[in-house]
Amino acid sequence: MENVGAIPFLDYKHFASRIFFPESELLIKLCIKDIGQDTENLQLDERCQTFSKLIQDQLFLTTMVHTLEEQKSFTIKDKCSLASLITVALHSNLSYLTEVMEVLLKDLMQRNSNTQPKLLLRRTESTVEKLLTNWVSVCLYGFLRVCCPNIP
Repeated sequence: MENVGAIPFLDYKHFASRIFFPESELLIKLCIKDIGQDTENLQLDERCQTFSKLIQDQLFLTTMVHTLEEQKSFTIKDKCSLASLITVALHSNLSYLTEVMEVLLKDLMQRNSNTQPKLLLRRTESTVEKLLTNWVSVCLYGFLRVCCPNIP
């Protein structure tokens, strides 16, 4: 009862899973689940390592995002899931994630310069906008954890 004014916090793993994948239990389980030692998982692990090398190429990653977003069947929910998956994949390299995000934001600003610029970043209608909210969440977690419990 003495901590009535304190803000309850989740550990980082659960905080991140709820921020990145709020509606998809399956994606949470796939991203957080530990990989076993059987042959199928080792082969998958090699594929994941190869894909990880590909997404470390900024041109590949930005082109992939643009190509997916150009598809008419790629919904806003798909864009949010893609942004969350990119955030999880590049979580250990936030400086690279920031560089990719800057390139994608510049592209978005150039693309929207002739249309309504007031609406830019108001809604999460592109992958980079959701990527930005994920990035802010990751960067602010430590600050919130340390500073907010002291706020009355």
